[in-house]
Amino acid sequence: MFQVAWYRLFGRDASGSNVRVRLNDYYIKGCGDEIPATSFCQFRVQNLTNHKKYVFAVSAYTADGKLIGGSIGTTSRPMLASHPLPIQMGWGYLAQVKYLQ
Repeated sequence: MFQVAWYRLFGRDASGSNVRVRLNDYYIKGCGDEIPATSFCQFRVQNLTNHKKYVFAVSAYTADGKLIGGSIGTTSRPMLASHPLPIQMGWGYLAQVKYLQ
């Protein structure tokens, strides 16, 4: 069993026919950053274009930088970028996405 030391978020716009997130999809500001695996992890992406859809996936790494599981996680469903949501609404959307997986 591997212990997660840090995470990395990957994302891209959801245009085109193959909208799967890959390990080289870190051009969005906030993607590709190493986020320590603590009791509270927060991913923050910036500079998204309003009314454009994006997809994301997370990867987990060991302390020596090895990718756990050999690949990144499942690509999310396309999400529409919009103005910031109230925190409760954001948590509601995240819960709904997790429930549907």
